[in-house]
Amino acid sequence: MGWRAPREGGLARRRRAGRASPGGSAARREAEACNARGIQMQRRDRYAEALACYDQAIAADPTYVDGHSNKGALLATDGRYEEALASLDGAAKLLAGTEPDKHHIGVHTNRAGALAALGRRKEATACMDTALDWLERTDPEDAMVREMIADAYDRLGETAKAAACRGAGDGGSALDHHHRGVLMAASGRNSEAAACFERATAMNPSLAEAHYSRGIVMRRMGRHKDALACFRQAAEADPGFAPAHNDMAAELNRMGKHAQALDSVDRALELDPEMGAALFGKGTILMDLGRLQDAVGYLDLALRANYDEPTVHAHKGWALLGLGNPREALRSFDAALKLDPASEEARRGREEAGLSLTGGRAR
Repeated sequence: MGWRAPREGGLARRRRAGRASPGGSAARREAEACNARGIQMQRRDRYAEALACYDQAIAADPTYVDGHSNKGALLATDGRYEEALASLDGAAKLLAGTEPDKHHIGVHTNRAGALAALGRRKEATACMDTALDWLERTDPEDAMVREMIADAYDRLGETAKAAACRGAGDGGSALDHHHRGVLMAASGRNSEAAACFERATAMNPSLAEAHYSRGIVMRRMGRHKDALACFRQAAEADPGFAPAHNDMAAELNRMGKHAQALDSVDRALELDPEMGAALFGKGTILMDLGRLQDAVGYLDLALRANYDEPTVHAHKGWALLGLGNPREALRSFDAALKLDPASEEARRGREEAGLSLTGGRAR
């Protein structure tokens, strides 16, 4: 019942949270690296591995707040509330007496979630009061975090505090509505998110991010024509917004309009030549056009941008298989399965490559 996603440590921030690491900067760097790996594992739903990484981060530097916080949040999502609370209590103790830091508001909101799940609602409300106090003292204009705190108050039955936290309620700027929509989308409330984004674009049609965000939730709801329209509106509002062109390409390619898709993804890459999603997107479009050798080149570039994406390895495997190179294809499928053992696409590809190498025939 935690309310914050895992956070990465190690970024440049103005803060004085926690105590000095007894192991010095090397211990902190190791903790941050373990924490970052844990976040990547958690994003792939590999929770046991993520938990092990957070434990390693804490072992490397017991004063590393994010390690305790992310471990607690993950345990809470698994329903292990007592263990979660122990980790989050550890993080809160490290923060005691330090200056408020917005980055660590999540410690208090996650702790509130664990306490609420254990029936300790009064203590949970006190944690949310601390979270709100920290927000007011660090970044009171952050509408997304404010809405998150108000939503938590609502779940605790503290409707008056929720209303006071929201202040103007449904009012606010286009950016406020966009921030609320992002929060709704993060919690799976896609229809409500779409309504927020629509209000944002009605107030400010030039807000490309709001058009784009609405396109993302349209896609999640299976409304691909609407998604394409939103991405086009985002690109019209800001022609230099590379993600809009890339997602236009993805929707056009899904519709079989490969030539138009190629134009759109090329525009994205003109704007951001190192955009991993666009490099991968161009590789998939070239595969659909039968240009497999060119596709492999772009998939390799996508892997340079982010080697840890199993889908890119799997696509490269299929392209290599189509080029009559099953041995190299097998290596790509194995790389995909190492990153994601549950990948059905990679498993099927590996079977096809194995049959080709042994002279068998695919079913």
